[in-house]
Amino acid sequence: MAGSGRTTIGLFLNNFYNEYAIRVWSGAAKAADELGIALISYMDNSIDDVDPAVRGRKSLFGLADPRALDGIIVLPPSIIDNAGKERFALFLETFSSLPAVHVGVEDEALTRVVAENRIGMRELIDHLIERHGRTRIAFIRGPEGVSDAEERFTAYRDSLQTHGIPFRSSLVIPGDFRREAGTAAAICLMEAKENFDALVGANDYMALYAMKELQRCGIHVPDDVAVAGFDDFWGARSSVPALCSVRQPMEELGAEALRLVVATMCGGFATPKRYTFPTSLVPRRSCGCLSIGEAKKDIPRARDILIDPSSYEALATALRGQSEAKFRALLEDSVVAAHDRGMPVSAWQDLVPGLTRDLPAPTKWDTERSIIRFLSVLQDEIASRALFVSKEEESVFDELSGRLIGSFDAKTVREYLNSEFSERGSFFCLSLFANDGAAEVFFCTDKSLEGASFAPPLLVPSGPASLELCSDFLVLPLGYRDEILGFIVCAARGRQPLFFETLRERLGGALQGARLVASIREHNAILERMVEKRTSELARTLEELSASNEKLERLSSIDELTDLYNRRGFFDLAGKQFEIAKRRGSDLFLLYADIDSLKQINDIHGHAEGDEAIKAVATVLRKAFRQTDVVARLGGDEFTVLVIDCTIKEYGLILKRARALLDAYNAHSGKPYKVSFSVGASPTTGKRDKGLDGLMAEADARLYEAKRARRGGEPANARSERPELDGDSESHEGKTE
Repeated sequence: MAGSGRTTIGLFLNNFYNEYAIRVWSGAAKAADELGIALISYMDNSIDDVDPAVRGRKSLFGLADPRALDGIIVLPPSIIDNAGKERFALFLETFSSLPAVHVGVEDEALTRVVAENRIGMRELIDHLIERHGRTRIAFIRGPEGVSDAEERFTAYRDSLQTHGIPFRSSLVIPGDFRREAGTAAAICLMEAKENFDALVGANDYMALYAMKELQRCGIHVPDDVAVAGFDDFWGARSSVPALCSVRQPMEELGAEALRLVVATMCGGFATPKRYTFPTSLVPRRSCGCLSIGEAKKDIPRARDILIDPSSYEALATALRGQSEAKFRALLEDSVVAAHDRGMPVSAWQDLVPGLTRDLPAPTKWDTERSIIRFLSVLQDEIASRALFVSKEEESVFDELSGRLIGSFDAKTVREYLNSEFSERGSFFCLSLFANDGAAEVFFCTDKSLEGASFAPPLLVPSGPASLELCSDFLVLPLGYRDEILGFIVCAARGRQPLFFETLRERLGGALQGARLVASIREHNAILERMVEKRTSELARTLEELSASNEKLERLSSIDELTDLYNRRGFFDLAGKQFEIAKRRGSDLFLLYADIDSLKQINDIHGHAEGDEAIKAVATVLRKAFRQTDVVARLGGDEFTVLVIDCTIKEYGLILKRARALLDAYNAHSGKPYKVSFSVGASPTTGKRDKGLDGLMAEADARLYEAKRARRGGEPANARSERPELDGDSESHEGKTE
């Protein structure tokens, strides 16, 4: 850090929801760690806001102090208007005295690292024409004025011209790199009845969603239309069919940007320079090729991307020396290292013929098959490792997020953050802005800082020099809707930034709710004092107090997203209904439900669509059950219903009504996925001594018993999928779709 003896680099980017940004950041963070450099990443998505007041409230780039940094890396926002770009350029002038490297931008006045966009896209269009005979190729452009997008579009036109194919402007659809642009482009082409046999997106997001829309409309990919994109995001490899794409080395761009900043600090470059990284075509099923890819035309070039020459020679030597154990150990280390840089395991099969080239023919074929089988095992193990890490992080976040939903108490929020970060030894500091522009530490793993006030651009009261800076420090805005509340400073420590992106949204809602509750309570206290002083206004004051208390009660018992009861509201009301039913001797049903595959909806379509699925299920339950029943969302994807004065037959009718409502929603929602939920139920018949908690546990057990039976491919046990009633033989499904 400037003046502290340790080199500190700042990285500016507009969000961590974008896979491109995450992978560039990952490469820079890894390089910083290897070099012993502190990297502070500042995320700010307000640069494109047209309202000056909003920009002033939301500008977290302002927390980056040139005096505290030795150099900067800039990942410019691509989806902004010209005015936004001018504002961003003005902001960067503040750091004109520092070495700077820009990622993915073409400007001769800047030192920049870029991928070979034009060569990569040209290779893709040539492949569609020469390999697959496609001549009516539609193209979804990226944002106009963005260098990456313009180069890819130019390559598309150049390839058409070289092959003597007329350019048709009607086959070019504007886009902005977002998923929605892909869907809109496919609809536009089909509604215009354009005759096209291939569709290329300027990035993978647009291509993937265009392909989904084509498939939804009955167009077969690749037989009817070949589809391809650019970037080779993770989703391109897991789509059906797998998406043909052009791989750009995003991690390498970030790592090289950091190394160049350091070199510039040491006087390595006097004038701006351009550093390029090769891209590579990845043929897959969506263009008509086998998803494992075709043999590379340039094996040495492909080999150099995967492994350095000395390591490759060590592999070949171990194989020639018939040292199978050593060969497999070296190969596994090399494959895992390349995978961590973004290289798929399948790419290694192109190196196998070269490794076995000097072996005798009979041995050569057996050895090649053995290596391919070993690569397949490695691929499964790496996928399992990634799935485990993802599941573990998801479970931690779901637990934390579930606790924050409906929690409008500042003390409770602090307790959650303390259990998640302090006990893990990971630095986390949350500061809130005051009306005078100062900041106050709301929570910090360093308890000595809590409650302290300080003036930004300091990140913590004692300044960033007091932090044990690491290579993956993040500075994130904290807000609720359009209001900025404060900011978070934290160490990623092995967690993906997307975890913190989503966490900050939940924290913003919880803290805003806490503020509102505190305001209402303060208002109540004022009203109570007024009552003591103004007995003549007692009636009016009591009316205001009652209204405030009613708002407070609703806020603490109603789920904000679905408008159903939350956990607290359910237990308060359901407990009372349970006691009334016991006294009357009437029957109750306790139903437990959760949404199927909500994680997949979040992963593929985004968390906004996940919220839409949650709201859809809430609406179905509200309509299916009666007004007298207690319907609640417990948190996350879990719901419960206390069905009052209900028989098994009536329960069956209600469940059928829920199925019909959900079928109607799926039929008319226009969503690229279907919403479904699974249920388990338990009646009070013969079990009144169990209590409400006992019924919930029994219903939950039946729900998961039915889920396990279906996952195993076996018919669900009737006793696990229906309420247990003496003498009843009617079966009820455990899944509603």
